[in-house]
Amino acid sequence: MLYAINKILLVVTGILIALQINNWNDREKAKIKVSESLIKLSYDLRFDIQKFNKIDSIYDQWLEECQYIFDEVLSGKKKLRLMSMFQEEGHFSIFLSVKAHILK
Repeated sequence: MLYAINKILLVVTGILIALQINNWNDREKAKIKVSESLIKLSYDLRFDIQKFNKIDSIYDQWLEECQYIFDEVLSGKKKLRLMSMFQEEGHFSIFLSVKAHILK
């Protein structure tokens, strides 16, 4: 009888240890998955920030050029002529040409 109880306790102890190891292993896998997700998120954010800064720079330059062109046209010094329009990366860009001669 004592032998049977010892065997049952040994089996139960073995099962509990196996469950504990399995739970620990699952937690480690989850930590690795979270770490990989954070690394990917960090990479994606850096890429998005670089792309945003590039686009922001392009729009700032475009705004300055438009302001210059409108100032020249409103002052009556130059004429405005639409040169071309094309689509790049989903955005439409319009190129304006200012005639080089001064209006009289």
